[in-house]
Amino acid sequence: MLASSDGEPGMQLKSVLSILAILFILYVLKPLVDVVVAGAVLAYVLRPMDEAIRRKVHSETLAAAITTLLLAAPLIFLGLYAAYSIVVDVGEMMTEIGSSSASEVVMRRFLPLKVVAGLTPILGTIEESVQSISLSLPLALIQLLMMFATMFYYFISGREAERYACSLIPPHLMPWLETIWVPVGNVLRGMLYGHLITSIFIGVLAGIGYAILGLSHAALLGAMTLVASLLPIVGPYAVFAPVAIVEFMTGSALKAVAVFVYGFVVLTGYANLYLYPKIGGSYAGIHPLLVLVAFIAGPLTMGPVGLIYGPLAMGIGLGLAESVRHGRCQEGNQKVEMDDA
Repeated sequence: MLASSDGEPGMQLKSVLSILAILFILYVLKPLVDVVVAGAVLAYVLRPMDEAIRRKVHSETLAAAITTLLLAAPLIFLGLYAAYSIVVDVGEMMTEIGSSSASEVVMRRFLPLKVVAGLTPILGTIEESVQSISLSLPLALIQLLMMFATMFYYFISGREAERYACSLIPPHLMPWLETIWVPVGNVLRGMLYGHLITSIFIGVLAGIGYAILGLSHAALLGAMTLVASLLPIVGPYAVFAPVAIVEFMTGSALKAVAVFVYGFVVLTGYANLYLYPKIGGSYAGIHPLLVLVAFIAGPLTMGPVGLIYGPLAMGIGLGLAESVRHGRCQEGNQKVEMDDA
């Protein structure tokens, strides 16, 4: 009794210190927790791709690097293109900045003069928005790099991390967790594969549609639409809507309407509301409506990382439902056996 009573304060102190330590760790790591989880989940889902490349190159480090670079390729392409445009035009732009504001000079490089003239009255608001985005850009780049770094290292040693995590779980809970995790893995893979396939499909459709409508740089706009489709909340309208506005302000009202209708009906309505739920639901083995709910609710609730957390939450919910159904089936089987006896 004395040992028990003496041990209770010690156990309580350990519990309090453990909780404080966990809160401190989460506070320190808060800016990177979401991107690390997102990177780990993406690497877990795309592990078959990494293993296929590893069998070809016979090196886990090289395979992890190739897989990560393939996933980062669209962002790298856009970044290099932007850097090339800046380097090519920076000399002429610097000479023009003396007579005009920097924002106006930049817009002249990428937009028709009629559009620049229409935007001049709200130039101050545009500059404030650009400055606000510029201030948050370094943190966003760090988070992006951390996500890709997490994917790279998870491709290499993810299985070791999973085995270590399993060693911390009490053995009697493992069957229950395995029952839950199977639907989680299926939903994550199905929805992310569906999202990737749909985004590629949207990019191809966008490039073809832009070319048919007579837009210049149709291939580049199609690639930008593909990247925008990969990003949660942003979507293809981040490309086709500005293009339609530019066409309207330059006097091509009919073309502007055609671009907007094509983007809204085909690239957004058909692709995101029908094609993606159908493909994702087929891969995940769930109803398309559940795919659509998870796809929309996640980003709306948690921002960009909701693209990962939405399917994760849906998978956990389905896993819990499956564990309840599994338990009911076991109880039913036991009752039948008892009745037969």
